[in-house]
Amino acid sequence: MGGTRLAVKRDAVGMPIKGEGRTVGCVLVGDVSASFETPMGTVSAPLVGPVVTTGIPFQGRKVGKDETVRLTGKTPKELIEQFRADSTTWEASDRLSLDFPFVHVRDDGFGEDVEVGPIKVHEGPEGENVKIGNVMIDVDGHHWRRHWKMPGRWIAKGTGGSYVRADALGVSAKWNGSSLSLNGDDMKLSVGSDSFTYSPNDIVTSSPLHTLDVKHDKITLDTRKFTLKISGDDVVLRTENKTSSTKSKALAGDLRALLTETAKKQVRDVMEGVPIDLSEMLATTEEVLAKHA
Repeated sequence: MGGTRLAVKRDAVGMPIKGEGRTVGCVLVGDVSASFETPMGTVSAPLVGPVVTTGIPFQGRKVGKDETVRLTGKTPKELIEQFRADSTTWEASDRLSLDFPFVHVRDDGFGEDVEVGPIKVHEGPEGENVKIGNVMIDVDGHHWRRHWKMPGRWIAKGTGGSYVRADALGVSAKWNGSSLSLNGDDMKLSVGSDSFTYSPNDIVTSSPLHTLDVKHDKITLDTRKFTLKISGDDVVLRTENKTSSTKSKALAGDLRALLTETAKKQVRDVMEGVPIDLSEMLATTEEVLAKHA
């Protein structure tokens, strides 16, 4: 799925989900880790178990009652009843049935990723369909015809509102106060109250106290103290008290270099989960403005 991978721990216990006699997903008792290859680097996300997957291929071996109890502390019947009673986990699977537990076994002893295959999106007279492997997901409808179709767009969903989802707009995920949307070369990542959006021609970083928009030919910095716009050689500074406009190639060049590097640092901070620090940006910006005053 465009560089998106899901992985589980060795000997992760789960139960295949059956629909019309075929296996269409599974319920995993343990946590699932997801990784996304983005234009700005790899983003990792933990989905807290139990995790329900749809349309994701898996391999496993059946285990008996004794081994199931040893690994989970519950019998297969107790596990099935637990998931049926959990409306959050089961909400999109109420028309399916759970099979006997299996154990996901890794070949290399360290861990084998479960790779999500190519996703194909088809728009026809009956609406939009998303095909993941051999499973056809009916995005708009709520009926089963010709293929096994499942309402909704998520392909992996954990507790606490965490999920990985695929649709015509690409891939999106939410986990532990963070969210990601990814569509080709466009992405948005939010970690807590800080975020950035990226496209080949535009980077926007934001926090509760600022927005920094860096384009090829224009840069805008908006803070509670001032708004600064650089376009070509024109520099416009707006404060609560006044608005000043300057045409200076040197000033515009210094500000453009400074704010471009600032945007790169803020993107790295969000990727690493570090809160964006505005103090250095405000201080250095004011220094450049004072230098050319």
